[in-house]
Amino acid sequence: MINMMSKTLRVLLCVALIICTLTPQIEGTTIEEALQTATTAEPTTDPFRFLLLCAPGSERRNTCEKCTKVTKDPNTYKMCCENIRELSGGAWNTSEWQTKENPTFKSLVPDYKITLDYDHPREYISSPGFPHEDYPSDIQIIYEIEMKVLDEIKQMSNRILLTFEMFALEESDFCTNDGLEISDGAGQVRVYCGAQVGRTILTESKKLYIRFFTNPTIASRGYSILVEMYNTQCSKHFKGDSTGTFSSPNYPGRYYADDLCVWKIEAPEGKVIRVKFDEVFDIRAYEPLCVQDYLAVSLTGDFSTHIKRYCHGTRPLTMVSSGNSMLFMFRTDCCFEGKGFSASFALIDEDEITPTLPPDPKPQICTCGEENVQEMARIMGGKEVEPPNRYPWVVALVKKKKGVDDYYCGGALISPVYVLTAAHCIEKEEESGTRIALGAHDTDSSPEPVPISHFIFHPKYYNRTYLNDIALVKLLNPATLSDKVRVICLPTFPKFTSPNDLAVVAGWGWQRFQQGKNTKQLHEVEVPLVSHPTCVSKYGGVIQETNLCAGGLKGKDSCSGDSGGPLFGKYEGKWYSVGVVSWGMSCGQEGYPGIYTRVSEYLDWIADEIKDSPPCEDDKEEIPPPVQPNLENCGIPNDKDEARIAGGIETEPLEFPWMAMIVYNRTVVGAGALISPYYVLTVASIFDNWMEWYPEILDVFLGKHRISVREPTSKKFDVQAVYHHKSYGNPTPYNNDLALLKLLQPAGDQYKPICLPRSDAWYPSSMTLTTAGWGRTSKRGAGSDVLLKANLDVWSEEACEQRYPGWFTQQMICAYKKGTDTCEGDSGAPLMRIYYGRYYIAGVSSWASKDGCAAIGAPRVFSAIHQNLQWISSMTGLDVA
Repeated sequence: MINMMSKTLRVLLCVALIICTLTPQIEGTTIEEALQTATTAEPTTDPFRFLLLCAPGSERRNTCEKCTKVTKDPNTYKMCCENIRELSGGAWNTSEWQTKENPTFKSLVPDYKITLDYDHPREYISSPGFPHEDYPSDIQIIYEIEMKVLDEIKQMSNRILLTFEMFALEESDFCTNDGLEISDGAGQVRVYCGAQVGRTILTESKKLYIRFFTNPTIASRGYSILVEMYNTQCSKHFKGDSTGTFSSPNYPGRYYADDLCVWKIEAPEGKVIRVKFDEVFDIRAYEPLCVQDYLAVSLTGDFSTHIKRYCHGTRPLTMVSSGNSMLFMFRTDCCFEGKGFSASFALIDEDEITPTLPPDPKPQICTCGEENVQEMARIMGGKEVEPPNRYPWVVALVKKKKGVDDYYCGGALISPVYVLTAAHCIEKEEESGTRIALGAHDTDSSPEPVPISHFIFHPKYYNRTYLNDIALVKLLNPATLSDKVRVICLPTFPKFTSPNDLAVVAGWGWQRFQQGKNTKQLHEVEVPLVSHPTCVSKYGGVIQETNLCAGGLKGKDSCSGDSGGPLFGKYEGKWYSVGVVSWGMSCGQEGYPGIYTRVSEYLDWIADEIKDSPPCEDDKEEIPPPVQPNLENCGIPNDKDEARIAGGIETEPLEFPWMAMIVYNRTVVGAGALISPYYVLTVASIFDNWMEWYPEILDVFLGKHRISVREPTSKKFDVQAVYHHKSYGNPTPYNNDLALLKLLQPAGDQYKPICLPRSDAWYPSSMTLTTAGWGRTSKRGAGSDVLLKANLDVWSEEACEQRYPGWFTQQMICAYKKGTDTCEGDSGAPLMRIYYGRYYIAGVSSWASKDGCAAIGAPRVFSAIHQNLQWISSMTGLDVA
């Protein structure tokens, strides 16, 4: 494991610290002193200096420019100075009263205490002598303002509102002479001076401290501020309701700025709560942090024990409470309101819940997860694995260092030719210099490491924060499986176990952090899993749902050299890889768990990349039926060993055995996809109206790869009928742009149909999908002679609506990648998602920008299939609606 966080990561943790605490308490240091030394100081990642100089409340460009000198990272400076939300403005201050003797507001005895409740919801505070006299010089007044409401939901959702009805204090840089300092009790401190009439401050804190201070010189008019309890109207406590709904304010219209809504649902004993969200989910924020607007959810009904944020277009799936209560909080900031969300709930019996761990996990390609010994006492504290090769899936990444094999990272064998590891392990390594040690235990006597073919990085790996820190290494030749070399199982369930359950991590990493030497023998340690909220409390916003945290016990952890190795847990006699060693504060530091990449979040990507892995001799696994089958053999590609690459590369012949080429008068007019032996799905826009009445003029070619030559795999089919969607062109020209071609003869077994999706299929923003066709390869180019394929990334509905106002509807999917597109001749081409080795059709290519194919910033628009299953079912008889 990484022995200490990289400097860049530490800086980003500072950003998380700013977001969460915003407390510039630097003993004996003022802003002016810090700024004077910033230009000459050595670059640092010290969080307190960074916090002081880069505070977003400082609206001075020269201050933020000096951030670059202390952060060593311009991107981090930009995030700090531009992207952190300011709700109330003001400037940061570290004036003399914040000293060792007076470190915080709380250490001072307040001069006035104000309690807001329903009997006393508002109060005025004003400077001495106001409005008849100027305020005195050289004074200090402390106010303590607290809101107390007995109702739990109102206490959470109501806020304190300050209105500056009159405000005129001496103005100075950073308000160091006279000022009004406000602390929200959680550490956020702002200071105001000058003229501020009309300013309002709305804070979520239930307790505020306000300090009015003046210097011995100039005095001014003073202030009068209305302090009141701000009541939220959207919150509700559902207690005893068997069903109900809740939604963002003004739904389905756009929600309001600076809003805060809380909903709590409580069920009687023996009941749990099931919540379903409607299709529209539009909360404006940047994933994955969800800092601006967000919906926070607690499945336990208590944010201190469980919390997860949702934002952007990431609609939550159906969720079930882990007890008899659930808690939701919807928070919005100042700007860019979305359409929001709507959800419904119902109380169900506990025995109706689908277990978190299914009784029959999906088997892997080979017999997986079997250790070499019967159950025995776990070896704790980083002891040598006994007997050797007990965990035969643990491998090492090896390179030559001064002529000696260096076991520099770990990994896990998940198929005979693929190793799962961490992306940061290999990002700077040469493929030609990396080998894999299989069946290894003692580095002095292990078998010769085997060569590799290539690295496969997760496409969204970000090395600054270790987001999506996961990768695959493909072996040059399949491993020979034995008692010493086996594959580990992958977890097909969303989460593995509960916090405090134990898992094992093994590797050849440093046994002691200070010594800096790897061990010669494979070591293991048992570590407890740590809850997501607890982990976030230690590391801040860099911890994502794609992370898994484990450890935190003194002296028991993965360490440098263990990176990339597996964290694995046992279930029903088999071991499952639940995490990949990624990073942490240091090795075995008490209270700070290690950070792992959560394997269950990447199963689709793994399945897509390893589908060419050869089966084992004892492999008895059958390909599972699709989630929503239209035929048992649907969606199975005839893949060769070439990985799919975005950007319009040639496919292998019959790689997509459902691809249909539609021809009129010896001209390719479009593409389509076989969905059953008799039906091809395409778009209506490629046909003239009269073609529906004369289908015999059309030809459909299946198994076609190269247009210009006759191929033994290809066959021409006559068309019996053309069916346009009944609502094609209504209400927008390309809405419901779908058509079905019924073949005169059924397609043979060599032409496999593509799977149809479920009606609740979901394609979130940035999901990568694949398309294929024979259309043009450039805006002015001719059609391709061979079938091409390309990867495109899904755009959010919001982005598509903005790009194509008045044209885009929810019956469509937008997808784009710079320099890649479907083009003329590709109309009707399928947009495909792979899931556990099978392809499902998400859409068919319909239309694009008037600027032409592959135009920069202009996504292609596809007709969504999951929205039209009922029509497809009614026309074909397939049971998919």
